[in-house]
Amino acid sequence: MSRVKPAKDKFDRNGMAAAFQNRFRWAYRALEETEGGERISQAEIGRRMAERLPSGRSPAAVSEWWTGKSIPDTVTMAALADILEVSPGWLAFGEGDMRGYGPAPRTAPDPDRRPRATPTDVGARRQRVDDAENAEDDDQAEEG
Repeated sequence: MSRVKPAKDKFDRNGMAAAFQNRFRWAYRALEETEGGERISQAEIGRRMAERLPSGRSPAAVSEWWTGKSIPDTVTMAALADILEVSPGWLAFGEGDMRGYGPAPRTAPDPDRRPRATPTDVGARRQRVDDAENAEDDDQAEEG
């Protein structure tokens, strides 16, 4: 991946815009890879932002993020992270894991979603099935 030159304006006094620009470009390219390598336009990112935010964001705003001329506000950053399928903390500040596999989320789990079975659960289920089948075989052997 090519190195991104930091923005050269008064907005970027402490390198925040350049750092965000690097993370934004990295996540943007990673999203393209997950979508079959198809190019995603800045207009498409803007369209996806409009689906998530009432005011939406123009392709010009996306272009400013791409070039390091501005940084999105907090609400926009969260929506952008959702679109790019990355952690908002990573996108905004470079903190944590890019894909958000760090600490548990602060939101409550979905009560309608069944928990994923662990290997221990699977083993216990197999044992119960085997025990039931063996009991049937024993009953048939006693009858026969």
